[in-house]
Amino acid sequence: EHMATSEQRHTELEQELPASRESLVAREERREEAGRARARTEGQRTEIARRLGDVRLELGKLDGDLALAAERLANAAARKLRASEERGQMESRRQQATRDRDLLWLAYTQGLSHAEMARTLGVKTASVKLLLFRARTRLAARLRPTVVGEVKETVS
Repeated sequence: EHMATSEQRHTELEQELPASRESLVAREERREEAGRARARTEGQRTEIARRLGDVRLELGKLDGDLALAAERLANAAARKLRASEERGQMESRRQQATRDRDLLWLAYTQGLSHAEMARTLGVKTASVKLLLFRARTRLAARLRPTVVGEVKETVS
């Protein structure tokens, strides 16, 4: 009986042996392919580094005209950006002036209380107080040069 079991095990192992060999061969083939892929990658890296060096060399050979043209282009772009920002600031100031005018009109012409203004504008009463304070401050700052100029003319 022991002999029969041993022979059965031997037969099973002989049957498994081709599958194990195939597995080992496949594993070795994958290992070799990975090595070839690493070699290709290293070759590609070397080629890229060589081309990058060539590009840097060509860039170094460019004359000052290109640098001057790039500087002029950058300056023109900066001017356009500043002009755009100034237009944006002017629009922002215009919108702020409109809001200030509306707040001052509601408070002083219509005589609304802070609570009534808050309900009308859909904001908190504290926000109305702060916005109104800021609107009055900006109005005073805009009027100050005019008032000082008028006082100087009257004194002279």
